[in-house]
Amino acid sequence: MRGFRIFGEYLFEYFVLTMLLILSLALVVPFIPIYIGVISYFMHKRDDRMLKDIFITIKENIGIIIKFTIFELIILVVSFLNVYFFRQHMEGFNIVILVISYIFLVLGIIFLAHAPMIIIGMNVNLRQLIYNSFLFFFGGVVNSFIAIVALGGLVVAASYVPYVVIPLIYFVVLVVEYFTYKNFLVLKAKKLKTSVYELTKKQNEDIYFDEEPQNIINEKGKEGRKWKRKRY
Repeated sequence: MRGFRIFGEYLFEYFVLTMLLILSLALVVPFIPIYIGVISYFMHKRDDRMLKDIFITIKENIGIIIKFTIFELIILVVSFLNVYFFRQHMEGFNIVILVISYIFLVLGIIFLAHAPMIIIGMNVNLRQLIYNSFLFFFGGVVNSFIAIVALGGLVVAASYVPYVVIPLIYFVVLVVEYFTYKNFLVLKAKKLKTSVYELTKKQNEDIYFDEEPQNIINEKGKEGRKWKRKRY
């Protein structure tokens, strides 16, 4: 019976989060805030997850989320529409614009993969968020690569078969959270001069969160760049 209950909980979570993500994606603008909220939701232990945490995360980070949403939508929408247009209208093909569009599309996917973990774990402005999105690779190139490929693969697949997004979006967001969180821990452990194992252990004991260390990546300690206390 316990197995059926757990399966039912996972199934319920899958349908609810998929519906939430797809609805926000259809409305375009709410997608990135909801996406960041779902990343935060997955960061919690299985038994501690609550749907309201999605909206709590959005509320707590609303300022930077609004700025990032505008920035990210401009990059993704413009570059995606350019790529789509030239693929449909080869007579208007412009190699320079197409290459630039692909570059910005890749950059947008990199930001989309890394930004949620930075927003959730740090106080940053938009410039710091963009900068740290690149430095996030130092937490693990393979982890970043997998997260970026998962998102990029979904974008490419959606450009050919849009409906494929519906069954896959939940799993893609879960993969992004899993691998970018690994980078998050590696970088934080380096900053605190400890191991990931020790950090995770002390994290669960709720010790490190009272220390408010500076930005794990950049030594330039500016105001508002301390780690936030996170719930586990």
